[in-house]
Amino acid sequence: MLAKKSVTILKGLVKKPTSPVTIAMMNEASKGLGVKKDQQKVDTKPSYKLSELLAQMDPNAPVPGDIKAWMSMKPVGKELI
Repeated sequence: MLAKKSVTILKGLVKKPTSPVTIAMMNEASKGLGVKKDQQKVDTKPSYKLSELLAQMDPNAPVPGDIKAWMSMKPVGKELI
């Protein structure tokens, strides 16, 4: 009962944005909140280097069962083999 009442109260306090919130708007809003200059920019996607990803790979690791099953499946459509 308390949770339902809390949700009802919050619905009156929290308003949905009238327009989509952009990354630029988030960056602007973070100014003056004690956020360091280098932390203000919101990253849209992480960046990886192929060499870093390959360094994490274990070439001797066994192939997972679901991948083995996928590789041994017969064609079901117009796949090129």
